[in-house]
Amino acid sequence: MNWKTNWTQRLTKSTPALLLLFVGLAFTNPSLTRLHASILIPRADQLAREWAEADRRTIEQEAARATANYTGNRTETPDLTALSLLKTVPYLPSYLDRTKETEGQPFLERLALWKHRALLRVGEAHDATVQALLAKLAGHTTRTSYGLLSIFSTCYEGNARRYVALAGLFVELAEEPCAPGGSH
Repeated sequence: MNWKTNWTQRLTKSTPALLLLFVGLAFTNPSLTRLHASILIPRADQLAREWAEADRRTIEQEAARATANYTGNRTETPDLTALSLLKTVPYLPSYLDRTKETEGQPFLERLALWKHRALLRVGEAHDATVQALLAKLAGHTTRTSYGLLSIFSTCYEGNARRYVALAGLFVELAEEPCAPGGSH
């Protein structure tokens, strides 16, 4: 028996096992649902936390600026533009608004109450922010299946994060530019 015959026999005997392996790998090719749970939810949570931290800094800065203006007897109006750009709590009301609850209170007390409530609202908005981001990420995700493996691409803010998925695992590839707001 020569080496060619021996090799052919081994290949013939191992073909069913290789086919079963390939079929098994094809069935474990991750779906969009698996990507959603493994990649998109953690990414949406991370982005929501980053947004919340930036919003907290903005609220703290505007409150500090308003306090400095008030104690320096300056009558500069607050920068409502910065507050209107908050991502987790859009349309945050002005700290100068008077309500029945704050009527008659000095400005610094109203400001402290506003700041406290604004920071609470940023924390309370976390789940809604995550869900909104998750919907946006999922809507901008594409999957290209190659049988045994898939390539997922999520376009967000002009960059596409790409992943190769094989046997239930995701390996991140280099980011590449994509059309902002669109799918890759």
